[in-house]
Amino acid sequence: MGNKVSDRSSKRERFAPAKPAQKKGMDLRSRAILLVAALAVIAIGISAALTMRRLQVAGAATEGGDAAPLAATYGHDPYPQVMAENGVVRLPAADFADGQARHYTYMDGEQPIEFFVVQSADGVIRAAFNACDVCYLSKRGYRQQGDTMVCVNCGLVFPTDGINEEKGGCNPAPLRREIAEDGSVQVVVIAVADILEGARFF
Repeated sequence: MGNKVSDRSSKRERFAPAKPAQKKGMDLRSRAILLVAALAVIAIGISAALTMRRLQVAGAATEGGDAAPLAATYGHDPYPQVMAENGVVRLPAADFADGQARHYTYMDGEQPIEFFVVQSADGVIRAAFNACDVCYLSKRGYRQQGDTMVCVNCGLVFPTDGINEEKGGCNPAPLRREIAEDGSVQVVVIAVADILEGARFF
């Protein structure tokens, strides 16, 4: 008799439906959390890679001080990267004889510092950072319009013959430069130490 009861109990246990997993809901939540975390890591990685690509195109510069194009630093067209030699940047003065402002980027490690050089109507070659004390946070810089430089952010206009002379406010922040003889040609010489003073704008 006792054996029959025991047999029935064993059969009930053998054929009883399996109990649902109690942790199924928790497993789904854990998987969802892991998926979201993985996507966040991927997004951060892509963003970091794009930033490094933007700032490190400088590696394309050739030996010998040749300028190499640099990916747009702040949403504008690419500026050439200038290279220093013996603590100074040298640019042929003849490049500015047409009165057209030319923008450049100097890379201090991963820190881009932008400036432009222009020969004004009075024949003087002038230089300034592509930023000012007022609008530098916009990172938009200046564009040329005839014999003036225009702040892209606020629209104020500055005669090119005032570059290096006027400073403060929305005037292009002056950048010291010298004109020197290099053999039979003149060059615009800008000290790296002076360029680095403009790092705060960028």
